[in-house]
Amino acid sequence: MPQRCSVPFCCNYGGHQFPKDKQRRFQWRVAIKRLDPLTKKLGEPNDRDVVCHLHFVASDYKDTSA
Repeated sequence: MPQRCSVPFCCNYGGHQFPKDKQRRFQWRVAIKRLDPLTKKLGEPNDRDVVCHLHFVASDYKDTSA
């Protein structure tokens, strides 16, 4: 079953999983501004959380076909 997008108020399903690299993962957490409801700090995504394609622009992607 597709995972719902982790961006607050987004209702789309599927997308890109959070990176394993700690620095890049932190950048994604800051960019989507999802807060933990209990601590009011940045939420920590789990291994299945995703961000849908609507929250990316063409320059976010790297062409690896060459």
